[in-house]
Amino acid sequence: MTFPLLKKLASAAFGLFAAVTLHAAPITQLKVMTFNIWVSGSGGLTQCVAAIRASGADIVGLQECDTNAAAFIHRELGFHMVAADSSPIFSRYPIVASREISWSRTATLELSPGQRVHLFNCHLNAYPYGPYDLKHGKSEAFIVEQENKTRMPDLKQLLDAVKPIITTNEPCFLVGDFNAPSHLDYEKFPWPTSLAPIEAGFVDSYRELHPGNRKFPGQFKFDEPGVTWTPKTGEEPEGVFDRIDFVYYSKGDGAKPTHSTELDHRNGVNPWPSDHRAVITTFKLTPPLAK
Repeated sequence: MTFPLLKKLASAAFGLFAAVTLHAAPITQLKVMTFNIWVSGSGGLTQCVAAIRASGADIVGLQECDTNAAAFIHRELGFHMVAADSSPIFSRYPIVASREISWSRTATLELSPGQRVHLFNCHLNAYPYGPYDLKHGKSEAFIVEQENKTRMPDLKQLLDAVKPIITTNEPCFLVGDFNAPSHLDYEKFPWPTSLAPIEAGFVDSYRELHPGNRKFPGQFKFDEPGVTWTPKTGEEPEGVFDRIDFVYYSKGDGAKPTHSTELDHRNGVNPWPSDHRAVITTFKLTPPLAK
């Protein structure tokens, strides 16, 4: 084949590709997942990939996922990736920007031309663990001060850094293993790490769709609706179970949750590979008006 003909064919192919890209239909549904895979997939990396595939997730924030595990998941899943040690991000759609903020990661995704969303993925400190202190009779003031010292600095750093993005009209999603419960699941306990996202303009997608779930007091059982820590009761020495993994979304930016659930062996892959349940929320998107 002669070079001029090759060039002509290449030019035509590029033009066709550009046309398809520029006229791609807006995305109107998005599945957002958070998944702590348990010490870089100690329950089986192949099974972690299977869990993500089975969920149908479009964008995923992982926690406890080192760079080697992330590389394996990237190869097997075939998604775009923001590489990170501990908190990588995977996306079915192109990642056009990303940022590292302490132990958190952010990614800007282009769903279709002119249609972008943002994912913020965090993994907050595990210890000291507030629900243990609450069980052992520590005061609210003691536990709140401890939360403010151990988990809030990283979360505040993330929320402060992404404030300019949150205030745009592009949908934003905050996911992660917060290692702390939500005040929305308690009758009277102001867990700082769940109050802060709401004060920043986020909505807890799971709790919005499950407003009737029982609230504390009364220790949660491991298999109560919403509980993400833990499906493996042998990993919880104190018998304390809570919802500590979240999918938040920015209110008023064109994303509306239609379904949200925790995932484990009952509705995902079996055996379930992690000591955390994953959480996945399906959102209906209202694409931006064409300019």
